[in-house]
Amino acid sequence: MKGKPFVTAIALIGIGLAMGVLLVTQFGGRSAEVVQARATHVSDLGAAAPPVQVTNQAQALNDAFVAVSDAVAPQVVSIAVMSEEEQQSWFGSSAPREAGGSGVIISDDGYIVTNHHVVEGAAEDGIRVIGYDRQEYNAELIGSDELTDIAVLKIEGVNFNYAFFGNSDDVSVGQWVVAVGNPLGLRSTITAGILSAIGRGRLGLNSDSYAVENFLQTDAAINPGNSGGGLFDLRGQLIGINTAIASRTGYYSGYGFAIPSNLVHSVVNDLIEDGEVNRGYIGVSIKSIDAADAKALGLDKVQGVLVQSVMDNSAGEEAGMRQGDVILQVDGREVLSSQDLQSIVATHRAGDQVKLSVWRNDKLMEKTVRLKPRDGSSIAEALPGEPQKDEMDSVEPIEFDDLGFTVEPLTTELADQLDVEFGVVVTRVDPRSTVARSRKIVRGDVIVKADWKDVKSPRALEEIISAKKPGSAVLLQLSNQGATRIEGVEIPETTP
Repeated sequence: MKGKPFVTAIALIGIGLAMGVLLVTQFGGRSAEVVQARATHVSDLGAAAPPVQVTNQAQALNDAFVAVSDAVAPQVVSIAVMSEEEQQSWFGSSAPREAGGSGVIISDDGYIVTNHHVVEGAAEDGIRVIGYDRQEYNAELIGSDELTDIAVLKIEGVNFNYAFFGNSDDVSVGQWVVAVGNPLGLRSTITAGILSAIGRGRLGLNSDSYAVENFLQTDAAINPGNSGGGLFDLRGQLIGINTAIASRTGYYSGYGFAIPSNLVHSVVNDLIEDGEVNRGYIGVSIKSIDAADAKALGLDKVQGVLVQSVMDNSAGEEAGMRQGDVILQVDGREVLSSQDLQSIVATHRAGDQVKLSVWRNDKLMEKTVRLKPRDGSSIAEALPGEPQKDEMDSVEPIEFDDLGFTVEPLTTELADQLDVEFGVVVTRVDPRSTVARSRKIVRGDVIVKADWKDVKSPRALEEIISAKKPGSAVLLQLSNQGATRIEGVEIPETTP
């Protein structure tokens, strides 16, 4: 009896093994069938064709972006800069500060253009260049120009792939461009967009009054590290050097700015030849014409720059330029803003001649100016004093409520400080007024002339302004802390 369970157990084990073999064989057969089925139908994964057939024009545009990317990427390098300034490490010790940017190779033998602010403060032998092929080079700083934010480096070698300079005067708003650089440590990054605007200035990147700001604006993504990289058109022409972004966060917000290639080319030539820029100047302070200025000056359209003052012994003074002149063209090129004039003149050296088309007293004339080097002149500071007396006019203050400001008689001491014989001082400006919002007139301004007539008292100014028709404009000559300027102020259609 005891042996029977044992025999039964052995029998059950045998049956189990047989069933196991059978099951494995069956499932194995099914697995093979599944694999074979999958192999047979694997080509069915995904649709048989793309959902959109690209037009020839679209494909051509795509091919153009690919072609320009392939062509220009090797021309842009990464720049690493060790600064003379030191920073604290995690362990309390100090170490040189390291920064970076981009640059564009511009010659067969290794000249590279980048931004002044990329290499500013670099330690001796502290600039390294990393090429597209990851080769590293020690770079020599040939020269740097803070006013245009351009610098030139040199690396040793030959047969470099270098950029072709395009003519930035020929670019158009709306054309496609690509920006190439090394943003946020991402080497050889290419972004695309259009030219959003031309002639952008007043960005406040440089506080020097001689700084040249006449940027190309693009919506191609530009971020920290792109500085000094190239902006190219679809032919692969270098049309600008990327230099700045407008952003509240410090990162791309849709507004990038590049220095036009024509200005870059001119500055680079000077830096390579002389190590510095031998820039020529007219010697005038200027402002862009606005609608009120154009109306007061009798211009047909809003264009040109208004000469606010002419410096003593300057090229402009020698050529007979006057305060109130409007510069409309330089060597036949139309001037639309002060940035235009600065950028055009900045491409010339001291000693060069330029021909100006000037609007004066409702007449067009030509002036030939031989540019001079920059002259540092000081400005006197004005101080208050006793009222200046005029026997013929009232010395009472007068409020011009419709214009939004009040004037009082000029003090004798202030007149001496400003080196003016007469005028009236602005003592109040309504912050809600047009002149306040546009900063046409500010508190402390001295109005010397109105429509080129002397203003010797508040009453004299009132007579000139009251004779103007609503909707017209009056041209004011003002002085403030030794600097004089011209402003056109519109007379309101109705009195508020």
